[in-house]
Parts: sequence; structure tokens; C-alpha cells
Amino acid sequence: YQRLAGLIAASKPDDDDIHIACFSSRNQVMFKLPGCEMVSQLVEGNYPDYRRIVPPSAAVKTTVRLAAAEFSKAVAVANILVPDANIVNLKIAAEDGDGALAVLSQNTEFGDQETSLDAEITGPELTAAFNGRFLAQGLKAIDAPTITLFFETAIRPVVIRPESADYLYMLMPMSPK
Repeated sequence: YQRLAGLIAASKPDDDDIHIACFSSRNQVMFKLPGCEMVSQLVEGNYPDYRRIVPPSAAVKTTVRLAAAEFSKAVAVANILVPDANIVNLKIAAEDGDGALAVLSQNTEFGDQETSLDAEITGPELTAAFNGRFLAQGLKAIDAPTITLFFETAIRPVVIRPESADYLYMLMPMSPK
């Protein structure tokens, strides 16, 4: 949908310049713009039940609640330092509900980078490594002032949820090199 919206915005069509055709027998829809035709098809298949792979709330051991914009900016800065490795570490340190989430990246050529963010934390401290690009992509999809990260352990997927939306982003951790 984002690509289609981008194409429409780039072509700057008048209302009469967009044509949409649906082909229900082939599960297709076609969008025709000036100088561009785009066809999308619904792919039938058996997909995994996502509810089975999302960690249940009872399994969550550590939660981190923090400002989404600050976290997104810290991840973007960390990604600048590690364009090839893409490994960004999240280090959670807590003291009685208050704490900090440190976003760390390391580059043998340029050095280390660390951004510490204030956060409300429950549960034990931990450090987990993630693909910084994938983490940044998930954060871009969230339009909320505050998010919560739900961790089971450092080697299990993290679930990121905005406070005010029925949305979740789940990301598998990496093993740092």
C-alpha cells in the first residue's frame, strides 16, 4: 500500500486519471495511473497462525516503556555506525521501576556509540542484540508517543506495541559476532 500511495503521489494525478479494475476470478486488482499500471494479486495458501508464535503475556519477564520518537532516533543513530553488521544491542538496566534502555553499536574502525534513554522497566535486566535495520523499520510503522517492549529472554523474540493501537511488531534477536 505504501508503494501504491507513493506512486499516486509522485504522478500527481487528477481524480479522473486513476482507474481501478478488479478481477475477482483471478484474485487481482489493477491500478492504472498516467504512465504506470500496477497489478496486485491475493496469494492463497496456508499461513502460520501468528498467535501461536507471539509470546503469551504470561511468558513476558521484562517490560520496557519509553518514548517512541526518542527510541527510534537512538536506533537510527546506532545504525549509522554499523552499516554492514547491522547489529544493535539493547541493554536494559532497572532500579525499582525506573531505569534506562541503552542503545549500543560497535564499529572496530570508528568506535562505540551508546544512547541512554529513560524508561519504565519491570523485570530483570538483560542485553539483547537485534538487526538494527529491521528494528528501525518496525519503529517507523508505529505512530504513537509511547511504546512498550516485551521480553521473555535475550534469545527469544521481542514484541513491540504502541500504547494506543491494536498493533504489534515482533523481532527475533541476533547472536552478536
